[in-house]
Amino acid sequence: KDKKVQNGSAANMQPKIKQHNFEVRSGDKIVYSRDPGDIPGDYAVSAHIEDSCGNDVTDDSYYKGNSYNFPGTYKIIPLPLGNPRAISKVYDGTTKIDLDFSHILAPVLEGDDVNVDTSEMSAHLEDPNVNVNPYQNGLKKVLFSGELKFSGSKLYCYKVPNTSGSIMTIIDPAPLSIAAKETEMVQGTNPSTIDLSSAYTITGLVNGETENVMSGSL
Repeated sequence: KDKKVQNGSAANMQPKIKQHNFEVRSGDKIVYSRDPGDIPGDYAVSAHIEDSCGNDVTDDSYYKGNSYNFPGTYKIIPLPLGNPRAISKVYDGTTKIDLDFSHILAPVLEGDDVNVDTSEMSAHLEDPNVNVNPYQNGLKKVLFSGELKFSGSKLYCYKVPNTSGSIMTIIDPAPLSIAAKETEMVQGTNPSTIDLSSAYTITGLVNGETENVMSGSL
């Protein structure tokens, strides 16, 4: 199984052992060991057979003459760091969007020295509008670029994320309210001749937008 190095380094270990073609005697077990070290790379693996008391019985007559090949490799791969995430927002008519960098260092193991400077990263929405496509769950594309500056004595044990690309977020509709005002009309006047431009107020339009962005009738 893949597992993290138990001495605290940020690396995954993936053993690849060549198969043997004989049965291990009841009560015996194969014990594997690898070269020490936690730097990502390939390590040699050796193995021997132990009985229930911990004695090495690899050369026991029971196994003599059997064809087996224990040696293999043990690979330590860098542990991937997290990616930036876009923070969802309420529609404001702009393509501005903030990034959340707190997930980048989340995989770093306790005690490992890894740091990141995100001050040169930027992001923007592909367009400012709310996604009303019912098949896309409101998701909007965010384009990000810049530079993530990593440092630390254990950085070699980690795989850094891309510093440019696209991620998704959600833009929620801005709240909008329309309220009618009291309007007087002389009896017998044709309603179509009345100017209703000041008969209602609209609250919630953003970024200089006017009622012209709306459609429909009151």
